Amino acid sequence: MIIKILLSPFSFLFYIISFIYHKFHDLFSKNVFSPKVSSISVGNLSVGGTGKTPMVMWLADFLLPKNNLLLLSRGYGRKSKGFVEVKENMTFIETGDEPLTYKKKWGDKINVAVCEKRKNGVLEMLSRYPEINCILLDDAFQHRSINPGLSILLTTYSSPFYSDYPLPSGSLREPVLGAHRADIIIVTKCPEKIPEIKKKEVLNSLSRFKKPIFFSKIKYNKIQYIYKEVNSIDSILLVTGIANPSPLYAYLEQGYKVIHLKYSDHYSFTKKDIKEIHQKFDNFASNNMVILTTEKDLVRLCKYESETQMKKYPWYKVSISLDFDDTKALKKIIENYVREN
Repeated sequence: MIIKILLSPFSFLFYIISFIYHKFHDLFSKNVFSPKVSSISVGNLSVGGTGKTPMVMWLADFLLPKNNLLLLSRGYGRKSKGFVEVKENMTFIETGDEPLTYKKKWGDKINVAVCEKRKNGVLEMLSRYPEINCILLDDAFQHRSINPGLSILLTTYSSPFYSDYPLPSGSLREPVLGAHRADIIIVTKCPEKIPEIKKKEVLNSLSRFKKPIFFSKIKYNKIQYIYKEVNSIDSILLVTGIANPSPLYAYLEQGYKVIHLKYSDHYSFTKKDIKEIHQKFDNFASNNMVILTTEKDLVRLCKYESETQMKKYPWYKVSISLDFDDTKALKKIIENYVREN
């Protein structure tokens, strides 16, 4: 609390600068680039950890059967610059971990690209693939140089943006008023059962924005082996480099003994790290123990698979999907928008 008070003048300054920036774009929005095909933005007001990656994946799964998709990201954490079309044989160093995860998941079924300047990325990919009729913009809520046709804003159940403060005393990238730009607000990472009084509280707090509101929860899919299968698993060495691994850890603890090796978000694993993970596993190893990581972390680990003997160890991965309180209504809004545009 004392730190927040000390940082509050800087937060106020950040608030003013951010307010002016977004007000400028609101006033001169006619000059902003609008793609000629359907475009859906997924973003947040907070810094990381709201569930953008599973939301983008859910949208892609829903839209792919009837559309030619482009998934465009800035490629956070990559070492390359400018426009890059993502290919399956690339590394996360060239693309960022999330775009590479998307490409490895869907392969040729989806076009994936990274570019800091979203307008340039859209125009380049449309010139290469004129059949594209729908664009998913990953983490583009604050990227005001492009105007998406439909904007989805995410906020977590445990830390909603309306209870937060601007950086650096809080985690908000911009003032709460920015939520007015959204077309849909989704409350993410909800518990299995939301107390009715809590749900009403959240709805009341978000009602001033006059947007459709949905609640989502994470569903963990069955863990899958990558290299070496174990018949009966009773313990897990969990390796994560994501913003908030706590829900995954809590979920796994219900059925397994779990040892957690926690790295920072988007952590760039080294050969030394992987060798240390293997040493840790060897110290605790039994015939029923596996090494488990997330789908997103896997693309940052597999860069060194041939140099670190990963194939000799029982590496497993876990992916996630989403459940919504009213999936039918959400799909209808998205489907109607894409069909009409």
